Amino acid sequence: MPCSQPGPAASVYVPPYQQQPQLPGAPGAPYKVGQSCKSNQLADVTIAWSAASGATSYKVYHISGYLHGTTSSPQLTIRDLDARWDGYFTVYVEACNSAGCTRGPQGTINVYRCAPTCPTPPNPTPIRSYFEGLGCVVQYYAGPPERVVVSYGSKSYTFTVGSNCYYIGGSLYTDASTALSAARSIGACV
Repeated sequence: MPCSQPGPAASVYVPPYQQQPQLPGAPGAPYKVGQSCKSNQLADVTIAWSAASGATSYKVYHISGYLHGTTSSPQLTIRDLDARWDGYFTVYVEACNSAGCTRGPQGTINVYRCAPTCPTPPNPTPIRSYFEGLGCVVQYYAGPPERVVVSYGSKSYTFTVGSNCYYIGGSLYTDASTALSAARSIGACV
């Protein structure tokens, strides 16, 4: 009796509820999409990344392993970062679903310095108006860095950070020592 050739393999149907879930693909490297400063020199920084196939959620970690947050979209706002000076931090994203998580590449996020917010004193006099009122020549430069140059004759003094953040007239705010030294160094017009 001759041997017969085997026929095609029979396919076996596996219902969806019995199928093993697959890990999601890797998300893209995170990058900064925005920063907003708060009055206390803290910043909220929004980061984003390319979506991963099969992901139902994302976890954002600092490179040290600290979990910044979880989200269902490929974007997250990290709140209350210290923004007293320019800096950066490194994060990575994990794409997750019921099968587990897949880590993506890390990204370095810049955080820019948030200037201090000046309190509003009663009847404040901005330093620029104060010195102009005394007969000094005041020039404002938007920067960076933002600065004001106060001159009288051959004497001059440069304020950095902004003209409306230093107040004179009973009280000095934000950077009192700089404003006070400026007032003293321009003695001829003070």
